Formats: sequence, structure tokens, C-alpha cells
Amino acid sequence: MVLAINALAFALGVLSLQFMPSLADSGWLFLLPICLFFIYFRSSYSLCCVLASGFLWALLHAHMHFYYQLPEQMLGKDLLLEGRIVSLVEQAEQRQRFEFEVIKPPQHATASFPKKIRLSWYRTPVVLQAGQIWRLKVRLKPAHGFRNPKGFDYERWLYMRGIQATGYVRSAQVNQLLSQTHSIDYFRQELLTIIQASPRAFNAVLAALVVGDKSQMSESQWQVFRQTGTSHLMAISGLHIGLVAMLIFYLAQKICPQALLRYSSAQQFAAILALLAAYAYALLAGFSIPTQRAVVMLSVVLIAVICKRSLLPMQALSMALIAVLIIDPVSILSAGFYLSFLAVAAIAYSVWGRLGAASWLLQANYIQWRLALFLAPITLIWFQQASIISPLANIIVVPWVSLLVVPLALIASLFSFWMKDVFNGLLDIADYLLGIMWLYLEYLSALPFSYIYLAANDTGVMVLAFFGVILLLAPKAFPLRALGVLWLLPLIFNTSKPIEKGHFQITMLDVGQGLSLFIQTQQHRMIFDSGAAFSKRFNVGDRVIVPYLRQHNIHQLDLLLISHADKDHIGGAQAIIDNIEVWQLMGSGISQLKHPRQQACKQGQQWYWDGVLFEILHPDRDYPNSNNRSCVLKISTAKRSVLITADIEKEIEQHLLNKQAKNLLSDLLIVPHHGSNSSSTMAFIEATSAKMALLSAGFANRFQHPHSAVMARYQRAGIDVYNTANEGAIMLEFNKDDFSLQHRERRTAQHYWQAKNSALQ
Repeated sequence: MVLAINALAFALGVLSLQFMPSLADSGWLFLLPICLFFIYFRSSYSLCCVLASGFLWALLHAHMHFYYQLPEQMLGKDLLLEGRIVSLVEQAEQRQRFEFEVIKPPQHATASFPKKIRLSWYRTPVVLQAGQIWRLKVRLKPAHGFRNPKGFDYERWLYMRGIQATGYVRSAQVNQLLSQTHSIDYFRQELLTIIQASPRAFNAVLAALVVGDKSQMSESQWQVFRQTGTSHLMAISGLHIGLVAMLIFYLAQKICPQALLRYSSAQQFAAILALLAAYAYALLAGFSIPTQRAVVMLSVVLIAVICKRSLLPMQALSMALIAVLIIDPVSILSAGFYLSFLAVAAIAYSVWGRLGAASWLLQANYIQWRLALFLAPITLIWFQQASIISPLANIIVVPWVSLLVVPLALIASLFSFWMKDVFNGLLDIADYLLGIMWLYLEYLSALPFSYIYLAANDTGVMVLAFFGVILLLAPKAFPLRALGVLWLLPLIFNTSKPIEKGHFQITMLDVGQGLSLFIQTQQHRMIFDSGAAFSKRFNVGDRVIVPYLRQHNIHQLDLLLISHADKDHIGGAQAIIDNIEVWQLMGSGISQLKHPRQQACKQGQQWYWDGVLFEILHPDRDYPNSNNRSCVLKISTAKRSVLITADIEKEIEQHLLNKQAKNLLSDLLIVPHHGSNSSSTMAFIEATSAKMALLSAGFANRFQHPHSAVMARYQRAGIDVYNTANEGAIMLEFNKDDFSLQHRERRTAQHYWQAKNSALQ
């Protein structure tokens, strides 16, 4: 029990750092050896010292990471550096992406130049390989990503992977391959290439299971896994590594040579081989964060066997928790960390003193249902969805994949470099087995009750729900067990503050170089523009807008309005239509989208929603320039208004000044064309009389938006401009008489791992 309490205290110390908006000064680190001294001598203050040690250990790790930062003067400049490719190379359309360990930084760089960066190389005929050492001309920027409420935090993800900057390779003659090293990643890349050489329906899944590469899996495949609660099968973590180790442990005990029994027991011999097998599989998977965590947890148990020490489940779990956080304190930021440890705790909690003579199938089914219920609050917090039928899926699919597909795939990999026929034959069998499994998963995912989306906005509500589940799963003799249902009610009936009639809210989402606005009145909701599609596999609709809507329990839109057909405005539209019920599609150039109710936007169209007026001011006719065909929307309450201009240029600004000058008056202006110098004339800015302006642009974008001359004009007009590149998502509330700035994501939800470049200040 003491060990468990200390493990929780250490974890809470590590976790406490993650809530800090900025890092504490490194001077506090002098307390770490003092705390360790008191812990070693078991002082009466040792528990407090364990808590403080967790905080200080995480602080030390953070300072070591953020010491390496891109100098501001090198932002967006051509830099010549040398380094090694230290990851599998992601192949996507005309881009190759990889992690690059800097060996020789640019000239005049300080010792704090980033050590690990993430690069993209576009439209190159060169096929990159892990382990290669290159001299490259690159352009870099600090780790930076979209920042939206409860959205995916790319900066946190980069921090967890130890990446300090991102960028792309410039086309130049100086780009040169210097040498090829034969690292484990090189062999992983070779194996991946061999897997993909033969056409199979589930090559992407096999690659994920063998080498941990999930980059080729389609969104439709992920959707089926998510809806059936089986996404965890695609992570090489505790389940697969544990089962491989168990299989080796069982076989090694049977074949242990008699000569070895003089020096060790069969169990010790088996534990050593099982541990080696676990590490080998982890290396094959790239030793990613989930595999590291799994190997550490497994090592605690197997080392105890090797040392002939008995461990209770709680002791093993506590030691694993401490070990994982010592090796990588940043892992506490990942969903997998909580799912891994809570899954083990949930199984122990569910089976302790309950399983009797029931068949193994009934026992497994019993555990699956309890595990799904136990983890539901966690999955809702992280993913805003939970699979209702996950026990039905996992009871079949987990043994199918772990006992049949994974062993076949791993055995096949042993023959990959010299017996290609055996390799392909085994992978073909594994592919066939995956095909059978897929029919079952598709059937389950298509059921109307297979999964639920439920926003988890309130941390307090989720904590109540979690303890409600613990109470429900308590032993039957536990008093008032049924009261756990009451603790779940706030989760089910958790609603946001209603908007009054005649009021509206507008949120400019952070979508990088593009535009997307979410507008809601008392009873109606709409999206204006849908951001960009960066590739066939990545678009803002899927990655930002749909998750944002689900996070706010919004599953239906009254209107999706697309201003024009440029890819940074229409790119995510189809993904929204496919995932959210959209009643009406309106816009310019929208014929390429698949929706039964489409309507072109034209000057003069207007409608009222809950006492709020919506008017289309432009276009009045067709224009050759797609930017000038942009739909211009004005939203008005009794005394306040917003003017949304999309990408109109100077010609249309003058046209509106000539024809509709009075209609341009507004309190809030959405800056035309992301701040391009082709728009925002002084006459137009003054005609709006705006008090505030919002601008949506990508951080350090190649178009150099917003242009300095444009920003100077807004400054001369006395208008405060807020840019999503600096602020993240921005939300304002409008009532009948006034409006107010309510939320700036980078300020409201600030974290120490966010980009610290002064361009963001």
C-alpha cells in the first residue's frame, strides 16, 4: 500500500507541471537532490518529497527539451544543415515526411539549435530511407499547430516525440546524400517496403501490426475501428507485446535445456527469453511511446520472476507507473498512458474475488463489459465518443488478431529478406484472416447503436462519472452501489449555457492558412467556410471542424456556407457533410460537393434566425477571379453587426463601396483574404467603421499573410486585429446592444509547451 501511495504521489507531481501555463524557473531544480535525500532516509516528510520529486523531475525534462529552440532570426530563412533520418519515411502523394536528427547545425547557430526536427520534402524523385545521412537546405519554424478548444494539440504531440522544430526541404543542388547507416529504422523501412510490394487489401493494417507504421491506414478504416472500440489493436502496446511475451514464456518453459536447470529455473530462463522477445518486438515497432510503456510494465513483472521475487498486482502496477514516468515523464500527457494503466487496474478490480468456476469464455466476456464501462469516461474525455458494442467486438477480435494475425505476421517477418515466397504466403494468410475479421467489424459498426458521441466539456462532470463507474463495478456486497447511476446523470444531461433570442456567437476556428467560422443563434447553427484540404488524407473538416462540433454536442447544421471554391475555403466541406447532418448547402463554386440541397449565394438573399438578420451582400454576378466570387455575409442584431468578407480583393471592395456603402458598417470585420495586400484598402476599412477585426492565417506562412502594409492600415484606423496564428480559436458574443471578446484559446488555455517564438506574442 505504501508503494502504491508513493507511486500516485509521484504521478500527481508529474501531472501538476502539465497544468502550468509557463515553466517554473530552472533554479527550483536544486530542490530535487534534497527531496531524494529525504526520501532515501524515509523522513516523515517523504510523501511530500515524492510529490515534489515528480514535479521537479518533469520540470527537469521540460527544461532539457526547451533548451533547444529555433532562434527567431532563423525563422523562415534558408538553412544548410546535416543530419540523420531517424524515423520511418511517410509517403503521401507528392510528399515525404520524416524525423531528422541534426548532426551539424547551420553556420553561426548556437549550441541551443534544435536537435530533432520534423521535415517534409515535396515533389522529389529521391526515395528517402531511414538511417540516411543528408546535407539539406531547409526552412524551419518552431513547433506550432492548430489551437482549438479541446482539439488535437499538435504542439503537445511534437513535445511528446522530442521534436523542437518543423519545416520543409528546399529544392537545391546542395541537397546531398552523404551516407547510409544500417540502424534498426533502416531494417524497419526495408521490411515496410517489402510488405507494401505485394498488393493486399490490408497491407496498411499489417504494416501497423508489424512495424508500427499507421500512416497508410485510411480514414474509413480508422472509423470502423473507432466505432467498434478496437482502435487499440493498431497500437503495438501492452496487448500485443504482452501476448508475444506470454507465448515465448510458455514455449521456453517447455524447451528449456536440462543443462541450464543447474544454474536457473525453467521460469527464469523463460522470463529472460520473453523479455528479449518483448524488446525485439518493441524495436521492430520503432520503440514508440506506447511500446516503451508496455515494455517497462512487462519488465517489472519479468525481472521479478528472474530475481525470484513475488509481486502482488498492485505492487507491479505501482513500480511500472514509477518506472514509466522516470523514463518519460511527458508520457502522462497521452491518452494511452491512462488507458494502459486504468485498463490493468480495471481488470484487477473487476476480477478480484469474483471469478469462480465459470468458463473462460464467460469470464472473458464479463471482463470485457466491465472494462468497456470502466474506460468509457476516459475515452469520452479524450475522443468525445465511446463504442457501446466494443465488448462484442473485442471478445472476438482481440484473440483473432493477437493469437492468429500478429504471430503469423511476425513469423513472416523472419523470412522477409531471404525466403520471399514463405514471407508472402504467411502474409497472405494473415491478410485473409483480417478480411474475415473486417466483415464482422463492418457489420458491428453499421449497427445504429454501435457508438455514441458525447461532449465532455466539464472536468468535474467527468470525475463524477468516473467515480460513478467505480461505484457501479464495486462488489455486490458494497453498500449503496446503485447510487453510481446518479453520478453518471450529470454526464448524460450536461448542457451548455443557452443563447438568448436576438443574440449570437461567432467563433473563428484556428485552421491555419484558410478560413472557418462557426456561428450560432438560439436555435440555429452554421459553418462559414471549411478550411483547407492539405492532402487526400488530411483536411480541416475531418481534423478540426467535425471534432469541434462533436465536442459541443452539435450533430446537425442548419447551413454550411462556402464562400468560394479555393481549396483553403472548401477543402473540408465534404468531410463535414459526410459526418454531420447538414440541412442546407449554400455558396459559390459548390457543384463539386455531394449534397442534395444546394443553393448559390447571391446578393439580396436574407433570412432571420431567432431575431438575428443574415444578409448576402455579394456576389451580384459571376466574376472571372474566384476570390471575387466570394460570398460576403453580414450578420446583424438590433445594434451590432459582423461583416464576413472571405477573399474579396480591391476591385470588389470598391464595388461594394460604390453600391452598398451603408451596408458595410459593422462592429467586427473579418479581414479580407487573410490580410493579403490585394485587399483591405484604406477606404474600405474606414467605410466599415469596425471596432475590431479577426484574421485567419497560417503561422509563418509562405504567402507572408498578413502583409505589413495591411496591418499598418488597420493600425492607422485604430482597429484591433486578432490573428488565429497568434491567438488560436477566437470566440465573441453579440447581444442586442453590445459585443464582447470571450475566448482566445492560446491565452485562455495556455500551456508551457506552446510555441514561445515572439511572433506569437
